[in-house]
Amino acid sequence: MGQNHIGGLNRRDRRVKMELGVKEILQVIRKRSWWLVTIVVLASICAGIASLYLLQPKYEASGQIIISSANSTGQSLMSINEVNMDLRLIDTYKEIIKTVAMMKKVTASNPDIEHTPEELSRRVEVNSTSSTQVITLSYQHENYSQAAKTVNAIVLAFQREIPSLMNIDNVSILGLANEEAVPAPVSPNIVFNVAVTFMIALVGGIGLFVLLEMLDDTIKSEEELARLLNLPVLATVNIIRDTKFIKSNSATIHGEGTGSDVTIDAKV
Repeated sequence: MGQNHIGGLNRRDRRVKMELGVKEILQVIRKRSWWLVTIVVLASICAGIASLYLLQPKYEASGQIIISSANSTGQSLMSINEVNMDLRLIDTYKEIIKTVAMMKKVTASNPDIEHTPEELSRRVEVNSTSSTQVITLSYQHENYSQAAKTVNAIVLAFQREIPSLMNIDNVSILGLANEEAVPAPVSPNIVFNVAVTFMIALVGGIGLFVLLEMLDDTIKSEEELARLLNLPVLATVNIIRDTKFIKSNSATIHGEGTGSDVTIDAKV
């Protein structure tokens, strides 16, 4: 029967621990706060070191083109209908730029580009602002000079090929990337990486400690035992850790009503 009682107690203890509330979670965090701070700080430091010394920086170069209405003789037509037509052409042009066929034109005229047409198609970013006729092409590379040369080659090849593809010459170069510039890298973002690592370590550490608390079946205090058994505490026995209260390895206890002494060993 004692074993059944202990088994029932363990099951009840586990069930109660699986129902941790906000107060209990805060107690777990407070109890393991130093471990949590250590994990978060170490993870953040590792993220900062990795971002500074292990991750290779990448640079971004950009070029812009503008879609301008023009007839076959090159005279500008500023009618609203022509502008609206150019705005509708922007989505088409954005798709043409990213095609492998267009990138083959780029690599054919620029053999020093190290990436294949398929890689160029995946890596080039093409964006446009709503209701404008400007298209921005961006390219990232570990070397800024190579990134600038690549994006400029794409811009020039697109302007050169559009008249034969669309039978209209309405693409003008608004700006090319400066190949001599020395910009700051766009990645890795050290502040972002450290902040994300901080949050992941904080949430992960709290989750780990809460899980360990839920899986722990041991009873650590008389209050927890009283809560599990739903019984009042009649008495508690304190542990004496100060050796000055212990004069020898044995103690004599006087039995009440028996008139005799009983000697027991007191191991500390």
